[in-house]
Amino acid sequence: MRARFLTLSLFCALLGAPTVVSSAQTPPVATAEAVQEAFVRVAEKLRPSVVTIVCETSPKAPNPASKPDDKTVPPPDDEGDDDEPFNFADPTEPKSSLGTGFVVRAEGYILTNYHVVKNADVIHVLFNSDSENPDRPVATLVSFDEESDLAVLKVRRTGLTAIKFADSDSVRIGQWALAMGAPFDQPQTFTAGVISAKGRHLDKKGTQGLQDYLQTDASINPGNSGGPLVNLEGEVIGVNTAILSPSRFNVGIGFSVPSNTAKRLLPVLLAGKSVQRGFLGIQYVRLDDEVAKEFGV
Repeated sequence: MRARFLTLSLFCALLGAPTVVSSAQTPPVATAEAVQEAFVRVAEKLRPSVVTIVCETSPKAPNPASKPDDKTVPPPDDEGDDDEPFNFADPTEPKSSLGTGFVVRAEGYILTNYHVVKNADVIHVLFNSDSENPDRPVATLVSFDEESDLAVLKVRRTGLTAIKFADSDSVRIGQWALAMGAPFDQPQTFTAGVISAKGRHLDKKGTQGLQDYLQTDASINPGNSGGPLVNLEGEVIGVNTAILSPSRFNVGIGFSVPSNTAKRLLPVLLAGKSVQRGFLGIQYVRLDDEVAKEFGV
């Protein structure tokens, strides 16, 4: 009888064990609040270092071939991020375009996309602390690299807070990805998503297609270009550069230059030099029937 009682007691204890483990698990609300707090910390960390970039471009000379009564609507501008959903601007009028950047050196150096500042006559930089100040600092273009679409600007300020870079090679698909920028002239906009893919390639005009990108579903729109994509530690894993969309608005497919690319090129750009890449003097053609016949292959 005693043996049976011991066996029954042990069996009951084993049945009760999962209940003890289950009760020790973290409640779902606490888990959600922990993630929320992580987001809040990152947003607060980024705010002093993320800037809005406003570029002014002089009007272009009118095309003498165009007719005065021409009713053709020009295509949307694709040379930079505009502060309007579609830019049907008259090219003979002054143009203002919008983008984002972030501090990479405390001495006033800012990293952004080259297409944000390309052809700009005047580049204004607006810090979060300048939101009530109508006098926006003017930046100078230190250097740029068109292939990676990166550029470094310099403003006359010191004591700034630079954002640290993370190792983009260690980024995993599915991990959190957080962005801050100025979509549609809404500075310091913070959005969240995940890393959707790595090693993406884009067929961008004016490049050789050598650059690979991180893909994210964090909301990126016109005005976000040049802003940081960061991890839960607030460290840069990418520079937001482009979106794939039928309408120029975010549909959940955004692309960022990996942080390791930016880290590798940054010393050259900070020094005001041009990025030099090796190349092979080889040209290729598609092997169609005509070419195959000509070379006997």
